[in-house]
Amino acid sequence: MAEIVPVDVAETTVSDVESEVNNAEAKVDVEVEKESEAEKVVADETQQVHEKEGEVDRLSAHNQSLGFLWEWNRAPSIPMELDERQRLELFLQSVSLEDNNDGWVWFNGRENDFSVASVKRWMRGSNNEAVTFGFKWSKWVPTKCNIFMWRAYLDRLPTKTALIKRRIMIENNICDWCESNEETIEHILTGCAFSMGVWTAITTWCKVPRSFVIHVKDLVEMQDYSGVSGNKKEVLHGVIIITCWRLWRARNDKVFSNKMPNVTDLVADIKSLGFLWYKYRFKQGIVDWDGWISFDVM
Repeated sequence: MAEIVPVDVAETTVSDVESEVNNAEAKVDVEVEKESEAEKVVADETQQVHEKEGEVDRLSAHNQSLGFLWEWNRAPSIPMELDERQRLELFLQSVSLEDNNDGWVWFNGRENDFSVASVKRWMRGSNNEAVTFGFKWSKWVPTKCNIFMWRAYLDRLPTKTALIKRRIMIENNICDWCESNEETIEHILTGCAFSMGVWTAITTWCKVPRSFVIHVKDLVEMQDYSGVSGNKKEVLHGVIIITCWRLWRARNDKVFSNKMPNVTDLVADIKSLGFLWYKYRFKQGIVDWDGWISFDVM
């Protein structure tokens, strides 16, 4: 009878098991590697999709008109944010969507023709340039007021009429002050009964004749036909800009907060702001409050 050696059988069994375990671990490593590669591919594809969506999911074009597809973490709610949104949408209406890559060009269409000197000529309204710009900035008025007046001059403010022309859906285009006329920038700054009341008070204070204005261009040139000269002309130009800026703010208060302005309060605010800015922002602004109230700024 043959002798049985169980030790050899046991060693063979353990060796087979270890081999199977090693093979299984190798297979697991391969599967894990494949899964990792698959996850990386999915992540890359997801990122590409997000990047692609990020380029197109804010604007959509249909029949040559733009639509806005906002995805807000927190939607605009306060008046300042709503006004900024309106201005952004108004600005984006000038965007033309094409299949070509975007690029930067100066106003004459040539890529390599930009210079600081050409910007200065454009802003000063040089007749030698293709674009004329006749608005003169005030030296002592804050930049925000000058920029506002510049945009008003170019009709680039989000009035109701401007928004409707750019196919932005709003309830109506009627002025919230008088509730009877179309809201344009000219109506807000010159044509509404409220704004005319403000200008009557301002021209009386500044001791200049009440001019007949129908366009923003007439406002920015009012100081040239008012009969004043020298430093008083510079002051009057700034007061006109401040008045227009304050009228626009009063319009926004009515539109977004339903706050009806008062002519007396608004004029008092214009005088106070004008005094502070002229006194502390202008080198020649040597005047006290009594002199300012009487418009004695010679």
